[in-house]
Amino acid sequence: MKHIKLVLALLFVGFFSLAYAQSSEQVARLQDLAAQLKQKSQAEKAEAVRVANEKGWPVRTEDENGRITELMRLDENGMPMYYTTFNAEGAALINSDELYNGGAAGLNLSGAGQTLGIWDGGAVLSTHQELTGRVTQKDSPASTHWHATHVAGTMIASGVVNSAKGMSYAASLSAYDWDDDASEMATEAAGGMKVSQHSYGQITGWYNNGSNWYWYGNTSISETEDYSWGFYDSYANAWDEIAHNAPNYLIVKSAGNDRGE
Repeated sequence: MKHIKLVLALLFVGFFSLAYAQSSEQVARLQDLAAQLKQKSQAEKAEAVRVANEKGWPVRTEDENGRITELMRLDENGMPMYYTTFNAEGAALINSDELYNGGAAGLNLSGAGQTLGIWDGGAVLSTHQELTGRVTQKDSPASTHWHATHVAGTMIASGVVNSAKGMSYAASLSAYDWDDDASEMATEAAGGMKVSQHSYGQITGWYNNGSNWYWYGNTSISETEDYSWGFYDSYANAWDEIAHNAPNYLIVKSAGNDRGE
């Protein structure tokens, strides 16, 4: 009976995959979208940096907690929009160890033969003992960063130190910084990427750098509530369009570090 159920499950998964396979039209749309989004993000960032230099706004900082913030664009009201790094414990929470060789699920999964994607605030330290030989940095960030390396470890650390073992400990990684993220995601999705990790997000409302609080909302609208919190903007729409045209691509996005604030 268990064997029959397993066969039926595999048949269902196979049918589901075929039913939602990526079409040639979707691949073409993703390629067009990648070009459009790259042109848009680069133009918007250049304008944001120009305005920041005029007004004395920071472009990229790292606070005393090690969190990176970087100016990405201006919103429709001319307010600066910053990305910042997020991360929290994940492997223990979702019990990924039960999928490993000898795990309770009996699946013996390691991630071998799979290439995952990571976008973060800097380059991954590809020479780290837990990552050696399995990370390809596909763009040219100014420097490596501990956060990108930490998230990469959460994903694919081999377990040289057993407590550091990643969720897909035998997988490989295509790494990018967060500049032009949507454009690069569309390109990778068109090429067949299945999973990517994005442990960063946009700063909204109050932000604490470890010793001081700063308000990132638009005070001309409100001094207590930031309208951009949960706001569905053109960038959210672009990520949705990528997901729609790549039905087998899972975008894993952080929910932020606001749980203690």
